[in-house]
Amino acid sequence: MNTPDNKLLSKSVSELEWKKLSTKKIYFGHMSVGYNIIEGMKDIMKSNPAIKLNLQETTDLNNLNNGVFAHSRNGENMKPKTKVDAFVKAMDDGLAKQVNIAFFKFCYVDFNKDTDVRELFEYYKTTMSSLSKRYPQVTFIHATTPITTEGELLNIKTRIKDIIKTMLGRESTKQHFVAGNIKRHEFNTLLRKEFASTSIIDIERMESAKADGTSYSSKNGGTLHNSMVPAYTYDGGHLNENGRVWVADKVLKRLTELQ
Repeated sequence: MNTPDNKLLSKSVSELEWKKLSTKKIYFGHMSVGYNIIEGMKDIMKSNPAIKLNLQETTDLNNLNNGVFAHSRNGENMKPKTKVDAFVKAMDDGLAKQVNIAFFKFCYVDFNKDTDVRELFEYYKTTMSSLSKRYPQVTFIHATTPITTEGELLNIKTRIKDIIKTMLGRESTKQHFVAGNIKRHEFNTLLRKEFASTSIIDIERMESAKADGTSYSSKNGGTLHNSMVPAYTYDGGHLNENGRVWVADKVLKRLTELQ
């Protein structure tokens, strides 16, 4: 882990707050970037003995009797509504009666130039509202969708192919990333407007936040939006070792504030 300890927000959390968080029963539904974040949490825990979270990949109700940070795969990639439905099913199958805090996130691959953001958001909002009414004892958190870089890491071969695609009027790899980020930003903006900031884990802003506190933004596609800091990823979308610690640190700090 190359991220300096003095850059970690989790260093400011007291041992008492970590102990309180460790008694909570939390569920997090996710896919691949979620695993990156979980690995980042493990990295941080190795260097901070005050954090004693019981991280388990499980939805088994028998594993949720005591304090636990449970997580599991949720839905299908590129089919975002299945992620909403899978989360609801997990809650209705008994998780909502066991956990204190629950959330899931979409993946960057769930958004592209053809995504109907408004329709997806309404589906999400209506479903989460219904869940909150059914299970008022659960704190449901809302996570913004992760973003990607916009071509900074493309190799020379892909860049040449992109030039040819552009000449032929086809969508290039860079244009695909840009269009996806614009749609993700649109969805995340709706999420922030609809739900109180106190209930949001803002992964988009975490991934676009540079070490100096400024945002890594883009005007590609004619719309100002955030994109991922290239130093946080190995392939443009998934988090590398530094990126996973950077994001996990902020997620952990956020959880201590939401408990």
